[in-house]
Amino acid sequence: MISVRRASIDDLEALTAAYIAAWRAGFGQMFPAAVFMQDDFDRQRQAECRATLLDDKVDVHVADRDGHVVGFLGVVESHGVSEIVELWVHPHSWGSGAAQAMLAAIEDQHRNVGRTYLTAWLPEDSPRARRFFEKASWRPSGEIGKLEIYPNEPNRTFEYTRTLV
Repeated sequence: MISVRRASIDDLEALTAAYIAAWRAGFGQMFPAAVFMQDDFDRQRQAECRATLLDDKVDVHVADRDGHVVGFLGVVESHGVSEIVELWVHPHSWGSGAAQAMLAAIEDQHRNVGRTYLTAWLPEDSPRARRFFEKASWRPSGEIGKLEIYPNEPNRTFEYTRTLV
C-alpha cells in the first residue's frame, strides 16, 4: 500500500537513494556516461536532496510503500503559482502508483486551499515523465525553457500545466 506524507529529515537517506537511482535510470539517455561516472556524482545528488529537504520554500512529500520511502515530490509557490520542482521515484517502484499517489495528493491539497493551477517543467528527452504527466491530465503550455544542469549538455524543457477544478 502507498501512502503520502510530508517529508522529514529522517527521510534524507531514502530520498537520496531514490533520487540517485531515478536520475541514473531516467536521464541515462540524456547525458553521456561520463556524467554518471564523475567521482562526486552521488555526493552532488545527496547535497541536492538535502538542500531541497531543508529549503523552507519547498513543500516536500514522500511516497511510502509498505513502510519504505520510494519517492518524493517537491512543490514551490511563488507569485501565486505552484510549481512541482521535484518528482522522483526509485526505479524499483516505477509503475507502482507511487508517483500518481504523490501527484494526486498535491493536486488535492492545492485544490482544497483554493489553488486552481499547477505547473511543472519536464525535460524534452524524458518521454517517460512527459507520458506520465499527460496520462494524469496535464498538458503542455507551449512554453519552452532549458535544463542547464551540465552546460555542455543542454536540454530543452517543456512547461506542463494542470488546471484544478
